[in-house]
Amino acid sequence: MDESVVSVIHRAVAEWSSPRHVLENGEVSFFRFRCSATKLEAAVELAGVETAPTDVCEFMSTYASVTLFEDVDYGQWGLVLMGKDASARATAKWMATEKYAVVGDLVVGEFLGDGERLIIRAMPHGADFGHVYVSLPIDERAEWFHVANSFAEFVSSFVRFEGRKYWER
Repeated sequence: MDESVVSVIHRAVAEWSSPRHVLENGEVSFFRFRCSATKLEAAVELAGVETAPTDVCEFMSTYASVTLFEDVDYGQWGLVLMGKDASARATAKWMATEKYAVVGDLVVGEFLGDGERLIIRAMPHGADFGHVYVSLPIDERAEWFHVANSFAEFVSSFVRFEGRKYWER
């Protein structure tokens, strides 16, 4: 059985709470990375994201934010996963300003050091419901990376690759 998104994040934060190096091509990286999370103190109402996939709702009902594989020395690498409120604000801004945005896009993360966004398709009856994309700042939608079929799959892969952008290989 696949691990839940909350379990994957919990494990990553436990293993990476203290900054450490990753191995790159068999050698220790120059940069140090860590994972951190801010859990919600109480359950939140998911109004506004109720059409989101179950794994996204599970994440947003548990965490206010999560930062995965943040470059602790320079702040130029890592992924910030947004809780419900930050996601709602980012999605509203996205829909108002991004010319390639379409109804059903849900912004759930941003990559540190560049303009890439993590987008979940949250149109319940769409063929791509739950699919995860990395938007590129100036590229057309057709050029974006399809990185996973679900949020849980994406988070699991991102953690397994220790924060490397596995889709760029």
